[in-house]
Amino acid sequence: MNQASVIGKGPMDGAIGLFNHTSEGNSVHRLLERIPQAALLVGPEGQVLCCNRAARTVFGHDPIGTLPVPIGECIAQFPRQVDWTGTDGTAHSIQVEVESIEWQGNTLRMLTIPSPGADQPPALLDYNIAPGWTAIIDGLEEMVLVADEHFRIRHVNRAALEGFSCDAATLLNRPYYEIVHGSSSLPAYLSALGSGSGPQWVVEETEEPHLGRFFKIMVSRLETPPGHEPVLAIVIQDQTRKLQHEREAQRLNLALAKSFSGITRALSDLVEGRDPYTAGHSGSVAKLAARIGGEMRLAEDEIEGLRVCAILHDIGKASVPSSILNKPGRLSPYEWGMLKEHPSKAYEALRHIPFPWPVAEVVYQHHERLDGSGYPRGLKAEEIHLWARILAVSDVVDAMSNHRPYRPRLPLKVVLEEIRGGRGDRYDKRVVDAYLELLRREANRVMVVDDEPLMLDFVTEVLQLEGLEVAAFRDPIAALEAFEKAPYPLVVTDLKMPGMDGFELIKRARAVNPDTEVIVITGSGDKHGAVEALRLGARDFLEKPMEIKTLQNAVTEALSHYRGWG
Repeated sequence: MNQASVIGKGPMDGAIGLFNHTSEGNSVHRLLERIPQAALLVGPEGQVLCCNRAARTVFGHDPIGTLPVPIGECIAQFPRQVDWTGTDGTAHSIQVEVESIEWQGNTLRMLTIPSPGADQPPALLDYNIAPGWTAIIDGLEEMVLVADEHFRIRHVNRAALEGFSCDAATLLNRPYYEIVHGSSSLPAYLSALGSGSGPQWVVEETEEPHLGRFFKIMVSRLETPPGHEPVLAIVIQDQTRKLQHEREAQRLNLALAKSFSGITRALSDLVEGRDPYTAGHSGSVAKLAARIGGEMRLAEDEIEGLRVCAILHDIGKASVPSSILNKPGRLSPYEWGMLKEHPSKAYEALRHIPFPWPVAEVVYQHHERLDGSGYPRGLKAEEIHLWARILAVSDVVDAMSNHRPYRPRLPLKVVLEEIRGGRGDRYDKRVVDAYLELLRREANRVMVVDDEPLMLDFVTEVLQLEGLEVAAFRDPIAALEAFEKAPYPLVVTDLKMPGMDGFELIKRARAVNPDTEVIVITGSGDKHGAVEALRLGARDFLEKPMEIKTLQNAVTEALSHYRGWG
């Protein structure tokens, strides 16, 4: 019999329940087996509820039976001699140490039999900790510090001595937080530990640079008999190796991801090369999906996996004829059926590749919708992987924002109508909200271009006071280069500038991003220039000199229109 023997149910489980949260689910059997001395848990009627392997060794069998004397007499003093008769009739006379345990109105007893010549636990000083409890604490694998109400250490177990590589004298009577946190003041998390009706235990995960360790710390306020000092049990799990292993696993996953990136990019390019309208689509979807994942606070490894899924999401289109992919008109039912097979084809191709993420399944699901209206399997709600729900939004946004053989690109306002209209129905609310938040922040970026330093500074300062992120340029050529790298939602530009006039800047900027709003600044009376700018796509024009309020209103209206709010 490898586990501790057990008789009975509720009382024994409840008595040891005090220790369950400190060892995170370790059963009472394992707890008793860690105690080096023979140990027995005895119920209110004197019945043995549980014992460990050491106790079975002492008795030569499971010591199941009843104490021959009333339990009150048994604990009147300790250590003491107790005569014991087992179920097989064998008589025993043993020296025991007894500790009373109160639990849910029942009095249980922990009996321990000291091993001859065994090492004694660290000094208890004048602290009232009974040997029965000492045996339990000393048998735990976790580091345990017992402290008084002022958090001074009064007892430590062997695991703590080993963990801190010191003797008991180094730790005893010192504040616990000085040893563990290297601090001279009480840590904030202990303020949550109440007394009386307040919280009786707190848990904290903390990194301790002065020790080079990462701890999970559980501090419990234990019940004590009337007239005894309050007892605090501080249980410390050293999770340094676990954390190191997790970080190493994450590092290896990222390294593996990078090794896959070249292959995935090549496969994606091969497919997109057959359809000039979708060239760069997978890369754009990957960028947006990664940004949404970041906004949703996904882990770095998850974002990398999501990015790989996005790059490969249309790889199944390799099985679709180019004539269907590039058809300028409406697809026939047969052709549409073939196109809808591309997620299944992708799954069949990808499921044999040992990615460190569920790439094949996520790609398989990227056309599914929460309401079951998607394809190819008609999955619903939580049946759809979160990454696939992120891809669904990213894919739709990029596809609608770009030209297709059967239609021109759609304005941002139409894209937002689709995404907002499907929020919570076709598209995940959290994903939609994350995308809209990204768009809101993106719409705070404004480019200002003017070769006159005074006017440039004036406009920049007014917009910065509005909380906008402003990029100011005196050189329109440098401004266009910056715009091509990262398009701005709004450009405020002068019309007459050396090197490149405002008209050319408008044309080239809106060729890069047709959704960009433009406000032009003209000289007084230059109506012809203002009309030409409006024809090229500018939203508004302002004449010099301008009032601050006029500028603020024009910018607010333009950005609201960009966001789809105007």
